[in-house]
Amino acid sequence: MKSQEQARRVFDIEIAALKAVRAHLDGAFDIAVEMIIQILTNRGKIVVVGVGKSGNIGTKIAATLTSTGSTSGGCPTWRPWNHL
Repeated sequence: MKSQEQARRVFDIEIAALKAVRAHLDGAFDIAVEMIIQILTNRGKIVVVGVGKSGNIGTKIAATLTSTGSTSGGCPTWRPWNHL
């Protein structure tokens, strides 16, 4: 398979996945965004919690939020809460 063909195939897969996520957006998304805005407006902290691989991903999400100026912390469930 040529590189361009492979790239197009990957893009098609990613586009399909994004369309699937878009189809599931509902009022819960708006509520989550409003909650995050309210937390940050009140100088609160966003805590991302997960177990196993999702905990690792949550920690990375928290790092991204921190790098954009949001106060946040990742907390895999094996880590004590006082590390936040």
